[in-house]
Amino acid sequence: MEQVPRLNVEFLPLKSKDGEFSILNVLNVLDCIDMSASKVKDTISTIYDIEGLALKADIVQGQDIYKVKLPEGNRILPQIFVSDKLKLIIESQLEGFQLIDLWDSEFSWQEQEAKFASMCQEVDASLQTTFNFDKAAKHVKKNSGVIAYSGKWAIRADENQDIWLGDLMLDGTYSWMNPIYYPPIILGLTWGIKEKKRSLFMRR
Repeated sequence: MEQVPRLNVEFLPLKSKDGEFSILNVLNVLDCIDMSASKVKDTISTIYDIEGLALKADIVQGQDIYKVKLPEGNRILPQIFVSDKLKLIIESQLEGFQLIDLWDSEFSWQEQEAKFASMCQEVDASLQTTFNFDKAAKHVKKNSGVIAYSGKWAIRADENQDIWLGDLMLDGTYSWMNPIYYPPIILGLTWGIKEKKRSLFMRR
């Protein structure tokens, strides 16, 4: 924090049986949600009611750490927003932090949605053999290391033959989980195996 002076924050002391700690309290609160450019539900009470967040660039410019005020009333989102500069410092020097991209001034939610839709279409276009969920699950269990895909979703089997569900991320990786049950929409999808790319050195 010393590398970024004049941050509008305070450190509150906290004593517990595990030792003495400091809690970071961000005092900088900005009324910066661009409602005309954001994709929101009928009412906003949490960050999850904003499906596509857009902030007013002229207000957040030059702000390294801040909280965001909701457009109605005096409610403030609990999430802390940081600049790219502060993000690099936190990721390189501090432990115990998890930073999530909620808004990118150079990559709007509209552009993100378009890119994600294109990624899902590319996945479906690459599938060579397709089948329903039950057959897909049996296939990945029988063939170790094989992954079955359907749009933004993927399934694979672990060493215990449990089926893991993958959710495609914008960076092209998958977030995997072992669900207790599968939503009906998952069970009704068409699944497939990606077509293997031919090597330039493949024997004829």
